Amino acid sequence: MSFYTAAIVRYGIVAPLILNGMLCAFAGFAVKRLERQINTRKAAYALYEQKKAATSKMEAEVAPLRASHKDLQLILRSDPARLFSQILDNSLPKYKRIELERSSLTFLPDKGNIGRSVNAPCSRIKSTFEGGLGPMQEILLQLESLMPQAILEDFKITRKENALTEGGEHLAFDLTHFCWKSEDKTP
Repeated sequence: MSFYTAAIVRYGIVAPLILNGMLCAFAGFAVKRLERQINTRKAAYALYEQKKAATSKMEAEVAPLRASHKDLQLILRSDPARLFSQILDNSLPKYKRIELERSSLTFLPDKGNIGRSVNAPCSRIKSTFEGGLGPMQEILLQLESLMPQAILEDFKITRKENALTEGGEHLAFDLTHFCWKSEDKTP
């Protein structure tokens, strides 16, 4: 082999083959890396689409509840004493005096047992009723369903002495409700 042929083989064939081999290896590495990135991004996009569909489904379930949430916020912001009185005033007229009668309604100034242990605005309402157990249960159901922030703190039932003369079931109910007040925080 001559001097020129060795140079031609070295610089004309081997060097370009090595350079082309390095370029092909770099291109192959780059393609593999891009494929991994594409697969990773496709998986992330599929997860995003899945979460977006789940979010849309959840939004469809929650959307009807927003109106009731606003109603509950209004209930929590209203004065518990006024709301309590309003619920009783609307519920009691459907009963005769012998069935159920409100004897007293007092708004207590202290926080009570529950209120002392929490640092939140609250009020207590003491009410006394005379009448039957069935109507009293209906009134309590009305209070609990229309006033979710009210907690029955104390409940005493005593039989009235004149139950035998008046006939029927005549009981005295002493109730104390603890009511949360909402702090006016607008989001």
